[in-house]
Amino acid sequence: MDSIHQKELDDLAALRALPTTGGPLGPDEKARLLAAIENLVLDQNRMKRAAIFTLGRMRNLGIGLGETQVQRNFADLPAYRTCLARNVGAMLRFMPISAGGPLR
Repeated sequence: MDSIHQKELDDLAALRALPTTGGPLGPDEKARLLAAIENLVLDQNRMKRAAIFTLGRMRNLGIGLGETQVQRNFADLPAYRTCLARNVGAMLRFMPISAGGPLR
């Protein structure tokens, strides 16, 4: 998950490197923009799969996360606060067998 996070930061840097003054983009800029956006979508999907796998393993081991603990971990990362799921049960129901199978 750490390597995916680093890749997300690199992809965001690619987006931030584009001009912010407006106007039409050249072909190279368009290609960089589309590549960075597609990479972020792929990164999000990879992170979700990794989180589902990790949460499944934690559940199998009887390890839970309290809301206070999660909020403390995200205190220094305000950009990710909107990513916090209130109910991960729906994600776990679709967990692949390799990650411990569906939630019962």
